[in-house]
Amino acid sequence: MMTTLGEICTQDRTVAPVGADDLPYLGLEQIESQTGKIFSVKTSLGRPPGIGTTFRFGPQHVLYGKLRPYLNKVAVPTVEGRCSTELIPLRPVKGVDREFLAFALRSPDAVAHASAANTGARMPRADLKHLFSWRLRIPDLPTQRRLAARLKQQMAAVEEARQRVDEQMNVGTKLRLRASDDAFTERIRREWPERSLSDLANIASGLTLGGKARKDEVTRVPYLRVANVKDGWLKLDDVNQIDATANDVEKFQLRKGDVVLTEGGDPDKLGRGTVWRGEIGLCLHQNHIFRVRFDPKQVCPEFAAYQFASRYGKAYFLAHAKQTTGIASINKGVLSRFPFLIPPLETQRRIAARLREQFGHLEQLQAALTTQLEALNKLPGAYLREAFGSLGQD
Repeated sequence: MMTTLGEICTQDRTVAPVGADDLPYLGLEQIESQTGKIFSVKTSLGRPPGIGTTFRFGPQHVLYGKLRPYLNKVAVPTVEGRCSTELIPLRPVKGVDREFLAFALRSPDAVAHASAANTGARMPRADLKHLFSWRLRIPDLPTQRRLAARLKQQMAAVEEARQRVDEQMNVGTKLRLRASDDAFTERIRREWPERSLSDLANIASGLTLGGKARKDEVTRVPYLRVANVKDGWLKLDDVNQIDATANDVEKFQLRKGDVVLTEGGDPDKLGRGTVWRGEIGLCLHQNHIFRVRFDPKQVCPEFAAYQFASRYGKAYFLAHAKQTTGIASINKGVLSRFPFLIPPLETQRRIAARLREQFGHLEQLQAALTTQLEALNKLPGAYLREAFGSLGQD
């Protein structure tokens, strides 16, 4: 049967009363994109700082994240609680399975429909009237339940595979840190002079995307995104291009020997980067990537990259990062003040050569694991597309 989303569920904006402050609180940041996995529910008494009105929810609801609908945050709670007003409790009507409704809302068609009519530029939110106009095909209740059960099994298998890959990647990270700990022990660090990074290198942010320029002034050129920069290596099988002026090319072109560092991300991945070795003839870098250019007569770039990636470097970045909702970032000022350890150049080269030999196979392994993880992350969307491929069609 063809219907609309608004005919198979209703909004339940029941405001949690003041006396319900002891109920568990769920925020948008506690829900994983795509999968709807709930990381945790805050159970502390009282209202979280900065939180005003909250909606009450229970195991009869589907929670729909209206902020940035492209993030695809749709959760199926199993307990009573209260949530941010960025999460809308939806109650399926009689004859509609709750799990089926949640999977339908996560489907690529639903996400595309919701994203086509946002309100607000900086913090886009789904237009719920438009969202509820989405047309889809609803099978009978037993078929809904069978489809939802199959999708749950498929998603569970994907999650299990993802966990195995994550565990292997974490082992690789620990091995990397252990090796760099040997190169940057506290005793060794005390023997080396220390200088602010700004005294040793030219530090620059990259090209801001979306800048305006006349078409006859620009050229399409490759540019490095955060997604291309890993810890110790570059993923260059998916390099985008951008319109750039001659001035952009002059300012933001990467040169062989530049160290590239990301400005933000998960706290444990903050300041990840490596050396640009001229893998692409002409390539710029975006504004979320710092370019650190050393005088090769003073600093071995590879040594610098290993120092940034060491526990010593990570500790500095984390201690000075700005953190919001699980994301950490550093600015140019923080990076400029990095207490860079600068032993003699020959010592730098010797350490870099030793670590390069130790990390060579490890980087190949992590590259392969990253490719596996990206393939796994695409599977939920593929399963949903297959299951709901006909729901948006007459």
